[in-house]
Amino acid sequence: METAIPTLSAYLDAPLAVGEPDIAGPLAVFPLFGPQARFEYQSFAQGRAHGASVKELPEGASVNDLLVHNPTGLPVLLFEGEEVLGAQQNRTFDVSVLVGANSTLRVPVSCVEAGRWDGARHHETLAPAPQAAYPHLRRLKNQAVYVAIATGAPARADQGAV
Repeated sequence: METAIPTLSAYLDAPLAVGEPDIAGPLAVFPLFGPQARFEYQSFAQGRAHGASVKELPEGASVNDLLVHNPTGLPVLLFEGEEVLGAQQNRTFDVSVLVGANSTLRVPVSCVEAGRWDGARHHETLAPAPQAAYPHLRRLKNQAVYVAIATGAPARADQGAV
């Protein structure tokens, strides 16, 4: 499993050009002009229709990790707070992740369903939810992820707080 972080130039057909500034007092804002970006991606719901899946880890389920498989030709965007339903329990993604085309990636999640850990449903795939995590929960998770990153820990929410 591998994730490469592309640079802006990977999505531009020509270099950016700097325009004339807009000036207001001591502030000058320079517009940047360039070709239309050619970056394309799809949501998990769109990718699922073409074979993308979110599953429990094959070596054994984890409350805080899921495996995303994207066999499509476009990256799949999983956004922070997006919920997925099913398998051993419902989860929400801890961070926004772009899963590359034709790749598999382990992603950090938090459980948002207390009291259900159903081992009999280990091999089920998770489905997109019609809703995302509520704003207060997303803020709580983002603060925990920020603290984790600032201290050199992995980008994860605090499951106990969630």
